Amino acid sequence: MALVRTILSLAVILLLSLFFAQNSGQVVDVRFFGWEYLAIPLYLVLLIAFVAGLLLALLAAAWREVRLRTRLRRLQKEIREKDREIADLRALPLENLPAGDAGEE
Repeated sequence: MALVRTILSLAVILLLSLFFAQNSGQVVDVRFFGWEYLAIPLYLVLLIAFVAGLLLALLAAAWREVRLRTRLRRLQKEIREKDREIADLRALPLENLPAGDAGEE
């Protein structure tokens, strides 16, 4: 799986490099929340947008990971409590039970 991921990563890097090289002469004007940037290379704008999207996806994944780990810890604690309760119930002596509940008929 790591080999496939490495090959895909290299392919993406190669494709991006080719795209940037072919469009290195293109410039665009960018207006972003009141700021204005003139004659920015197109590849730089796309690279910044790509990295920003990557960071947002990383933040979303980290947030989900934290939520899942919190839920996992809570469920593991609940399982430990239930196991402890089962062990306590198994340790109860049978002579304390009423006669009808001891399985004797």
